[in-house]
Amino acid sequence: MDVAIEMVTSHVGGAPVVGEDYEFLGFINEGDVIRAIDKDMDLKQARAGDILNSAFVGVKEDTSLSCVARMFEMGFQILPVVQDGKVVRSITRHDLLRAQPGLGPSVDEGS
Repeated sequence: MDVAIEMVTSHVGGAPVVGEDYEFLGFINEGDVIRAIDKDMDLKQARAGDILNSAFVGVKEDTSLSCVARMFEMGFQILPVVQDGKVVRSITRHDLLRAQPGLGPSVDEGS
């Protein structure tokens, strides 16, 4: 339930699920939550591990922007950046736009 509430209140379509040491376990997006609700899963009792998609794709720090752009074109909404098996951040379509000169602050400058 906490994940669903966070997605709704912060207008985020999904997020990586990490373990205690920030290792990448999977991903939960709006579709995963909707499928859980459709299966009559009680979100108040469910844990992230009950809903997450462990087959979700992540990228590495050195993944090219053109590769990231192609993944977004394929339908990905958000991509976790995984380094040494741990999630260090996520990239959204918005971040990709911000990386283009003249469209806003650089990715390194923050929101």
